[in-house]
Formats: sequence, C-alpha cells, structure tokens
Amino acid sequence: MASIISNPNDVVNLTRELINIPSYVQMYDTTGSLLPKAKRVHEIRIADYIATFLTQYTNLTVRKQKVSQGRYNIIAANSQNP
Repeated sequence: MASIISNPNDVVNLTRELINIPSYVQMYDTTGSLLPKAKRVHEIRIADYIATFLTQYTNLTVRKQKVSQGRYNIIAANSQNP
C-alpha cells in the first residue's frame, strides 16, 4: 500500500497519492480474451488507502463494505450506525 501522507491538509499531495494508486477494472487480457471475474478488478489498494487515511486523520467510524470480489465501499460516519 502507498504510504499515507504526513499532512492531511496537503490536498495536492493527497491527490497525487490517490492518482498513483492503480484502480481500474480490466475486462480483457492483452490477447483480447475475457479475464475471469476474480482478475478483472484492481480496486483494493485505493479502498485500503482511503480507509486508512480516514481512520488516521478523522474521528469518523470507518468500515469496509464488500461489494464483490476485490471491491469495497468505504463507509465513514460520525456515529457507530451510519
């Protein structure tokens, strides 16, 4: 995982960090063959980064909600039951 920035108010570096984390859905391999579902999604690293950032720099309750293999929603709320 990318290291979490040291200054959460530095929006430019936060944006750079987020852009540099691969996060995409790839349907086909280099030969044009459809990839198996488990290999199509590359979003875990960015979800982990956002969850860690929010946990480290806010007082929000943060949880990951699994959507499907390799995909999460990050839910952050100011209460235990959002």
